[in-house]
Amino acid sequence: MRPSLLRRLPDFHILAEGPLSEACRRLDLQTFPQAAEHVHLLPYGRTAQLGDYSAILDEGRGTCSTKHAF
Repeated sequence: MRPSLLRRLPDFHILAEGPLSEACRRLDLQTFPQAAEHVHLLPYGRTAQLGDYSAILDEGRGTCSTKHAF
């Protein structure tokens, strides 16, 4: 992701206790821009767990649909 696009994202710490927040913190993704860049850089690929958006972090890949839903 281009640095100029990252600067436009809201910059906040991931503090919630939901499954996506916990998955981000397991990978030391502490802020929304860090998580967005990480997801952006993941290779394209379907996850085995359809509908589980934290699977893109667990499996290290995602489709454009799952990445955007995340």
